Amino acid sequence: MNWISRLERKYGRFCIPNLISIIVGGQILVYAIELFVNQFISVYLGLSRSLLLMGQVWRLITFVFIPFSGGGPLSVILGIYFTWFIGTALEKEWGELFPRVFQTITVDNGSEFADCPGIERSILAEGSRTKCYYCHPYSSWERGSNENLNRMIRRKFPKGTSFADVTRKQVQNVEDWMNNYPRKVLGYLTAEMAYQTCVAAL
Repeated sequence: MNWISRLERKYGRFCIPNLISIIVGGQILVYAIELFVNQFISVYLGLSRSLLLMGQVWRLITFVFIPFSGGGPLSVILGIYFTWFIGTALEKEWGELFPRVFQTITVDNGSEFADCPGIERSILAEGSRTKCYYCHPYSSWERGSNENLNRMIRRKFPKGTSFADVTRKQVQNVEDWMNNYPRKVLGYLTAEMAYQTCVAAL
């Protein structure tokens, strides 16, 4: 039993049920306030070293309710959806196979991934379902495959593309192209072929 499992067993009773849902609800509320009431609310809630040292310790909690924003409403919606998806939907979809398929999850330091225990905790049984790892700041090479996939996406949807004009069929075509693209790292198998082979071996 590793030290994280020991901590979970010792302090698990103090966990907050449905924490992912609370965070997602808070992010939706904050974004709505930012749009319609006060566009500076994220400034009041965000992490700030100087303000923390001045005693505003509540920022250690409120910053997780700031939704990710990559420049527009679509990025905010996708960020909120991914927070919820990684917390619940994947495990519901995969059931007992989840911890065998998703043995680890590596993320960046965005606030949408702040609830590491919640990401790791199973919603179907007691204990953990996976291991969550964080990259070091400004170390995108620690998620090399993710960055390579982002570059592939940009070949079809250049930076600055308005996804309001992109159809679901166009997105599906890019997904199919990426999943069936031969990869040198996989011995020139496609990602789909390698994935199906690995899942069949479980």
